[in-house]
Amino acid sequence: MNRKVVVTGLGAITPLGNTTKEFWDGLVAGHSGITQLTRFDASDLTTQVGGEVKDFDPLLYLEKKEVRRNDLYV
Repeated sequence: MNRKVVVTGLGAITPLGNTTKEFWDGLVAGHSGITQLTRFDASDLTTQVGGEVKDFDPLLYLEKKEVRRNDLYV
């Protein structure tokens, strides 16, 4: 069976950037996106670094109810 796949779009919401271009440019430049955690106090944790997404407004993509039901952390 010979199946064809068509990619109709590409997006990225990552610690390296919130657009495909920002993500790709950061990746090619060798950036990791791992930084000091800022969204909560991590001083009691074993590590204080992680891959936080910066400057992202979930309300641009999800309804208010969905934003309330979902967590910021994956």
